[in-house]
Amino acid sequence: MPTVIIAGTENEVKECYEVCRQLCPTLTRKSFTEQVLRQMKDDNYKIACVKKDSKVVACAGFRILETLSWGKALYIDDLITDEMSRNRGHASHLITWLQEEAKRLPCKQLHLDSGFARINAHRFYQNSGFHIRSLHFSMEL
Repeated sequence: MPTVIIAGTENEVKECYEVCRQLCPTLTRKSFTEQVLRQMKDDNYKIACVKKDSKVVACAGFRILETLSWGKALYIDDLITDEMSRNRGHASHLITWLQEEAKRLPCKQLHLDSGFARINAHRFYQNSGFHIRSLHFSMEL
């Protein structure tokens, strides 16, 4: 059974690099790690990752936002799964974990940025209960 952890150390962030690089092939390990660590410190940004057999197979960057229109929401920047293990339920496992985390915090909504998502990803998000709103998906909790 895969487990979800929040990457809290530099090494855990580096483990997410290979999965995240699939979204942006020009990304370098150094720039990725520096940017994520800076965001974690400045913006309370976190990366949740699914590990199976001690390898990261899916990850999502997220933060808590509070706005007048949304109220308190857990906002997911990107949800990325490893191409070699896609369609094995890792993304669903991660979304379920993020929903539980949002309820625990307590957030009213879960938002997902879809700026880089592929058509198949859009179908997956809609099948997972998200509703499309302009450039992001949202889900009432």
